[in-house]
Amino acid sequence: MSDTASLHKVFVYGTLKRGEPNHESFSKSGSYYKFLYNAKTSDKFPLIIATKYNIPFLLYRPGEGCQVKGEVYEVDDSVLKKLDILEDHPNYYVRGLYDVQNLDAEREFTEKAWIYVIKNFKEDLLSQTYFENYSNSGDHGLKYVESVVDKMGILNLSKLLADVAPQAIKETDIKTYFGRKVAIDASMCLYQFLIAVRTEGNQLTNVDGETTSHLVGTFYRTIRLLEHGIKPVYVFDGKPPELKSGELNKRMEKRVEAQKALDKATEAGDSAEMDKFNRRLVKVTKQHSEEAKQLLSLMGVPYIEAPCEAEAQCAALVKAGKVFATATEDMDALTFGSNVVLRRLTFSEARKMPIQEIHLHKVLEGLELTHEEFIDLCILMGCDYTDSIRGIGPKKSIELIRQHKCIEQILNHIDNEKYHPPENWNYEGARQLFVEPEIADPDRIELKWNDPDEEGMVKFLCGDRQFSEERVRNGVKKLMKARGTSTQARLDGFFTVLASTPAKRKIEEKKKNTPNKRGKGTGVSKTRGKGK
Repeated sequence: MSDTASLHKVFVYGTLKRGEPNHESFSKSGSYYKFLYNAKTSDKFPLIIATKYNIPFLLYRPGEGCQVKGEVYEVDDSVLKKLDILEDHPNYYVRGLYDVQNLDAEREFTEKAWIYVIKNFKEDLLSQTYFENYSNSGDHGLKYVESVVDKMGILNLSKLLADVAPQAIKETDIKTYFGRKVAIDASMCLYQFLIAVRTEGNQLTNVDGETTSHLVGTFYRTIRLLEHGIKPVYVFDGKPPELKSGELNKRMEKRVEAQKALDKATEAGDSAEMDKFNRRLVKVTKQHSEEAKQLLSLMGVPYIEAPCEAEAQCAALVKAGKVFATATEDMDALTFGSNVVLRRLTFSEARKMPIQEIHLHKVLEGLELTHEEFIDLCILMGCDYTDSIRGIGPKKSIELIRQHKCIEQILNHIDNEKYHPPENWNYEGARQLFVEPEIADPDRIELKWNDPDEEGMVKFLCGDRQFSEERVRNGVKKLMKARGTSTQARLDGFFTVLASTPAKRKIEEKKKNTPNKRGKGTGVSKTRGKGK
């Protein structure tokens, strides 16, 4: 810890406490943190457990609820900044100084500590059960559920960027993208809709019991995008690359295990566990995709069937200037070379989460890597196409890439007994998939937004699919109105804006002007050696 670093006291009351699911956010922070004492708030607050992820929330309603028990930590500026990112302060949680009472001291005393609270919430949350002391293993049975979406693509890349290159991530409002064309990862969207759009805990279905949640999400979220002047183009996955078969097999095994766990939970009547494992069994099927394509056609919204990976096709559209950005939660869109990636664009408006705009050139500048080196970093951290080296996490990965520049040189220098590479590790094949993915030529793709087919949509969505005809027709009115609005162009759409110094050149200049302190074998050579 730096002698000049400021220290702060932070009171945690939920999953960040010792023994709770997210306590590792402290231990993996790589900065200074120290447990001080057990404490409770001086004022009463409502501490509840809510959402399908069973997250503990401290609502800002002083005087109501309980004196909430938790833990006080001493942290430096770096950890506090990371906690702000984790808690999405000040957009979602709001960090404020409140009085807390030390429960471990012989004589109880009070001091101020930072606490993250929810100030903007629906009043009906106050009807939930209030807790004095949160525990994930408590009698309430509401086990914390980690978001599956955050685990897709490059493992832990979003957390690494928040730590090492926070300047690459900008939080914005949906209104910012008026007049923009955006390529949307369709499969990711449909997955979100299938797990999020529920009525009283059950999937929305047609008369035959088949789910329609994907259509509900596609219809209403697309309308919302168009109402904000965004011109979406949905990109659907084609055949998966052969190298992805290992990852797909792992996912199949996990679904088998989830089904077994669901059966046990159902037999035991454990509703929380049943809901948890039901979500893990969600899968986007070919029928879901075909129905979504049919609906998009009726709505007048273009879609593309990628020959292979949708994220690669989205990235190609961005690089060709056909669209402004790729909208996905899958971080490997950056690895494929998408200049701009938008996360949370298709999230429910009710979640009130700002959109994250990530710029690839700022990622490379922050990580001090070229794009080639960034690709190898992503493979080393863990991607969908090959296994990674056990024991090498994000922090170690970037250290090794910065020092040795490529995986071949890393394999020549690491202790193979301590860090044993996977057998027949095909990192070269994975690298080739990122460098030259199978895509349709963007220059031959014509993007056209048409008028919606009102009667076609009524026929498709109503009847057996049980949509309300009145709501569908109201949706069509919104589509027509939005179509008139979105024809206005952005002024910056007529120009190509370039950075004053391209990212790669900045990195090379910085490396050139920085004394070499690592000794031999750390030059900026592009030559790739042979791995052991």
